[in-house]
Amino acid sequence: MDQCNKKSLRKEYLFIRNNLSNRDIKSNKIVDIIKNTKEFKEAKSVGFFKHIGSEVDIDELIIDSLNNEKEVYLPKVLDDYSIEFYKIENINDLSNISKYGIEEPNTNIKSFSIDLIIIPGIVFDKRGYRIGYGKAYYDRYLLDKTTFKMGVCFKECLIDYIENDEHDIKMDMVITD
Repeated sequence: MDQCNKKSLRKEYLFIRNNLSNRDIKSNKIVDIIKNTKEFKEAKSVGFFKHIGSEVDIDELIIDSLNNEKEVYLPKVLDDYSIEFYKIENINDLSNISKYGIEEPNTNIKSFSIDLIIIPGIVFDKRGYRIGYGKAYYDRYLLDKTTFKMGVCFKECLIDYIENDEHDIKMDMVITD
């Protein structure tokens, strides 16, 4: 895909997302929908993300999962090319701050297999392709994984089609409000 087109879509939908007035209500609706999916209910281990800026806030889902004895994993940026997911036992296990200003696990229990990973994005298409911030951390991480991939975004950031590259990883499901 033309990187210029990805860049313009990223900019356009980041602007749209940043200017949504009811993100809290919309985030809560997305959390409720996720809780009721078969994939989430059956997952024993779940990879989450800590939202930044105007991303969907799924913190309630993280806390709920910890309270209901699911194994909870969150990503840590290792270098300019990779992330790994680390297990947390409680929300206080998130005291590291990444170079992007994102809370990260301060634990060293690395995941070897996660049933479900919930993935943010700036814009998704209806086929499951996404545009994030452009570093391809999730694409590289998911390359050889069989984990169920659930993308989340506000409905205003779901479009019909994003031209994808061969290295882009497709979500198995996209949840919106």
